Amino acid sequence: MKESEHATITVIELERMNLLGLMLRSLLGRRLGDRSARRHFEALSGPVEVEAGAMQITLGFERSRLEIRRGKASARPLARIRGTLIAVLDAALGRGLLRHVLRGELSARGGPLVLWHLLALMRVPQAPARQRLQ
Repeated sequence: MKESEHATITVIELERMNLLGLMLRSLLGRRLGDRSARRHFEALSGPVEVEAGAMQITLGFERSRLEIRRGKASARPLARIRGTLIAVLDAALGRGLLRHVLRGELSARGGPLVLWHLLALMRVPQAPARQRLQ
């Protein structure tokens, strides 16, 4: 049995979900097969708001479950990430995080440990340069 089968990601009102929520569901679903990403997933507990452009979602972490909702969190979020869609996606892909922050295109507020676990969970491992060229 794969490890990701023990975690569930649920999109609340899937038919109304915005592009940001759908992309993060796909990204996080793929990452849960990795043991180290799974540890970061399990370390998160509570709501995290993510805003990209005009799209807002709340990631509600609870043990081995994640609910993705459209809009702001009903409770005080543990962290907030705001930026352009490109900046948020680049951060998830491990590209240009510092550049986007310095340009004011991406900001993060909240507990440093929460933000570290979230970034580690979202970050897609980079292929070695030789594999990317093939």
